[in-house]
Amino acid sequence: MAKKNKTKYAILGMLLIAPMSGYDIKKHTDNSINYFWHENYGHIYPVLKKMLQEGFVLCKKIENHGAPARNVYTITQTGKKEFSKWLDEAVEPEKYRKELLLKIFFANHSTPEKIKEKLKNEMEYHLGLLEEYKMVESHIQSHKNGKNYSPYWLMTLRNGILCSKAQIQWCKETLKELE
Repeated sequence: MAKKNKTKYAILGMLLIAPMSGYDIKKHTDNSINYFWHENYGHIYPVLKKMLQEGFVLCKKIENHGAPARNVYTITQTGKKEFSKWLDEAVEPEKYRKELLLKIFFANHSTPEKIKEKLKNEMEYHLGLLEEYKMVESHIQSHKNGKNYSPYWLMTLRNGILCSKAQIQWCKETLKELE
């Protein structure tokens, strides 16, 4: 079975929050789902064009006071149905790729010191992520009574928190084994 382009569904989900330009979609994905789902302009604009042809979105040019006009996209009923259909489908299994694990797997061709350095860097990265997650959680909590609040945002955030804590724990255990 061919893999579906999930960028379409990330964009449709963003447009369910509010009408947005391609730039706005990128900005909103960077500030919300980017911890677990990355999109770039090279994906967003071609997919928006295709979704426009498929009738999943509408586009309206909005004048931008001296700057170039913006194309603002809105999800259609057809787009909402497509998004709902996708939400109900089973999740495709992920192909897990992690360069750190690949390097550790082949670490007998390196030195323990170099591997320890990589593990410490990984641990620092995840400690930094935990700090970011605290700020994100605070931001979400502060909007709890707002129109666009969703309790599912905290659930996805919790996954990130637990994954980072597990990665930190694994780094500590692995460093200890290398001692």
